[in-house]
Amino acid sequence: MRTAVLETSNKDQIDENDENEDKEISVKLQDWRNASKIVATCKTVVLLIAHKEACALHCFLDDSEDVEIIYFISGVKIRDLLD
Repeated sequence: MRTAVLETSNKDQIDENDENEDKEISVKLQDWRNASKIVATCKTVVLLIAHKEACALHCFLDDSEDVEIIYFISGVKIRDLLD
């Protein structure tokens, strides 16, 4: 059954190198909660996405950009979730 699902899903393959394609990263709930607290505190927030492996929040506490926070979030592989 699992092989059949994988074979049918190959028809709808997404080109990860295409900049116009939507990107999706699965992350742990605890990482998402921590990130939301950081975003609520900071004035300027930049979200960096690196394929399906990870993403990072680069935040500044105020407009002076004297204090910055970089929070790395590791992605969770979809196969790890299915196993």
